[in-house]
Amino acid sequence: MKILFVLNNFFFEKKGGAELQAYYLAKELIHRGHEVYYLREYRKKIALEESSFEGIKLLKVYSVKGLRRNYSIKNFIRTPFVKRAINEVKPDIIYSRSDDTYMPIISDLKSKFKYKLIWACSLDDKTGLNYWVNNYGKRLAGKILKSIRKADLVVLQTQFQKDQIKENLNIEGVVQYNAHPVPVGITYQKEDLIVWVGRLIERKRPEIFLELAKKLSDTNISFVMIGGVQDYNAQKIYKYHQSLKDFTYAGELENDEVSALLIRSKALVNTSTSEGFSNTFIEAWKYGTPVISTGVDPDNLIQNHKLGFKPKNNEKPLIQFLEEKVLAICEDEELSKQLYKSCRTFSETQLNIKNAAGIFSL
Repeated sequence: MKILFVLNNFFFEKKGGAELQAYYLAKELIHRGHEVYYLREYRKKIALEESSFEGIKLLKVYSVKGLRRNYSIKNFIRTPFVKRAINEVKPDIIYSRSDDTYMPIISDLKSKFKYKLIWACSLDDKTGLNYWVNNYGKRLAGKILKSIRKADLVVLQTQFQKDQIKENLNIEGVVQYNAHPVPVGITYQKEDLIVWVGRLIERKRPEIFLELAKKLSDTNISFVMIGGVQDYNAQKIYKYHQSLKDFTYAGELENDEVSALLIRSKALVNTSTSEGFSNTFIEAWKYGTPVISTGVDPDNLIQNHKLGFKPKNNEKPLIQFLEEKVLAICEDEELSKQLYKSCRTFSETQLNIKNAAGIFSL
């Protein structure tokens, strides 16, 4: 079977959650013997020059500078590239995610080229009409939503997304959690290490993690913050990095470097106000690392499956909650091992890319 992925970016050119999911799915499909093609926007400064990467055949839509928000002209330029790619590949299935302005093009060509179309939702906000109108205007929003309704399968990240898109837009879909390849043969090897991973932006509230590290600076627990500084006060990060003996700001790291830390850490702390379904949660759980979240809990998985801790009804200050849970995990080895086991089991059964790739059995 031939499968064509259509996204704005390829993970090894520009990293993002949607791109990571597409890459993992592509690799699993190749493992199953399918031919996989990937159409993405070609930007010379960051583009891979190879026409194939790990068995994924890369195709180009050329980028046009200055048209970031001018979607009508952008799609006019894109259409011949998309049509050429589809004609060349003759896919059985097209999978589209992230940049939804491709959807009207792909949908219009569907009847001519006789492929099945999968649209995957990448954000909670996309389940409501306001997102589409505010970002694309009424006319283009209408076209995109019409094309999504023509898809053979709509894939949602959570039950919440499924319920909301049905209620708000009358679109039916199926739930498939984001998934990763789950490592085999690993054993419990945890240290008194607590990790925070994410872009340093206001919505992710990194200052809470800094305060936690300061509060527990008289313990032997190590704290590592990972992520690039964007609209956050970098000086504050560097000040903590220099003044606290057991706090390290690691900056941006490669995936394998993050994984190496998560394998050893007793918990991942998440302080975001909103996340969708975080790939970092999945990355932590597959290594048996529980998540201590101050608010985000997709489909209540953390609470329902013992994958970490989340406060109930804001019964105490967030810093106090984090202190108590970090100390509990670090001081109680049996608790840490129980959480490790439940995270590993849930990952193997519910968040395994081998299961997620089943959506292509249309």
